[in-house]
Amino acid sequence: MFGRKTRRRGSALVLALVAILIVGGLGAAFFEVVSSQSRRTFDASESELSFHVAQSGIDDTINKMNGYAAASFSSNLQTYDQADYMVLATPVSCDGGGTKNVVAGSISGGSYTVDVMPAYSGTAVYTLTALGTHNGRRRGVEVVVQSSVTGSLFDYGLFGDVSVNAGGTMTSDGYKSSVGSYASQVSAHLHGTTTYNYANPTGDIGSNALVDVSGNSKVFGDATPGPGNTVTGGGFVLGSTAPAAVVDPLTPQTYSPPAGLASASWPAGNVTLGAGVYRYSDINPSGPRTITVTGSVTLYVDGNFRMNSNQALYLSGPTAKVTIYHGTGDIRINGQSSIGGNIANAKNFQIFSATTGDIQFNGGAEIYGTVYAPNASFTHNGNASYYGATVAKTINVTGTANFHYDEDLSVVPAAVPPVYKVVSWREIFAP
Repeated sequence: MFGRKTRRRGSALVLALVAILIVGGLGAAFFEVVSSQSRRTFDASESELSFHVAQSGIDDTINKMNGYAAASFSSNLQTYDQADYMVLATPVSCDGGGTKNVVAGSISGGSYTVDVMPAYSGTAVYTLTALGTHNGRRRGVEVVVQSSVTGSLFDYGLFGDVSVNAGGTMTSDGYKSSVGSYASQVSAHLHGTTTYNYANPTGDIGSNALVDVSGNSKVFGDATPGPGNTVTGGGFVLGSTAPAAVVDPLTPQTYSPPAGLASASWPAGNVTLGAGVYRYSDINPSGPRTITVTGSVTLYVDGNFRMNSNQALYLSGPTAKVTIYHGTGDIRINGQSSIGGNIANAKNFQIFSATTGDIQFNGGAEIYGTVYAPNASFTHNGNASYYGATVAKTINVTGTANFHYDEDLSVVPAAVPPVYKVVSWREIFAP
């Protein structure tokens, strides 16, 4: 009897031990499940934080680019805290060649590094690659940014906000006035089985909308229509015809003569202008006339600006330069007139016009200069030879007109600093 009691007690003990092991195992499993869920929740939280850190790095880099651009535009690199953006002035070598900038920072307990490729050089399209880290977790973001305005008023030879129409037997190429005359830079170029004579293949034309190259026109450069558009007309284009990625907004042009500067009538006969600021109600000489400029001259013209047959605007001396601010009338350079003289440099004759009227370069005129008239209709026709660049609302080039883009205009600054905005965004693998 004693033995049976002992066996029953032993069996009960075994059962109790089994129960304890089962409960303990369930508890351990439950603890493991809870711990695993906690780890996953922690990992997800840290991953999300590292993603936001990477995005903060992108935002910080774009702010630095905009700040640096604004300070550079004003030629005042003291405008902002230099340490905050001068990293953009310090390129470093890329592993695969080339250069980049690296922006680094920290936020909310995490850190980021952002590569700017290519290295910042003013206005262009840049790829920003950001790596965000938070408690050992990493996420990556890549964005492409582009400036809202170009670095120069004249990145194109001819740019029309609404349209560019190149017809007839028009030709467009480029040259560099600081190197020498256009004629000294012309040479023969074989394309396929055809030989063309031109200087440089930089006679680019572009628009925020329509570009038409028709007839026997030849563009020795790119023809760039606005986003979603194509080049029409069937004329010869040596370079790219791909549309622009984004619209290039034009800076409005207003007419604001200095207070107290009264309008005068244009004098009769030949005129010599020394350095200074002048204002005229109109400039419309009659008969053969010469306007000689001997210094840096600023002209405000309220109404029409016209030069007719056998009239010349002659830049005399190394400091001769003319900047015209034009109001509401028309601009016409006709017949056998000429602008430039012995200083054939487009940067030395510039027109900024607020007119909604017409600007015409006609007949056998020869012009060295630039036109910025975002609301005007610009026409270049006949056999006029034009060395420089134009921005207008619409551009029509017809007849046997010859256009030659002066590449030195690529450094003429825009009227406002560039502002960088995101063109594309994607998340990338973070090693």
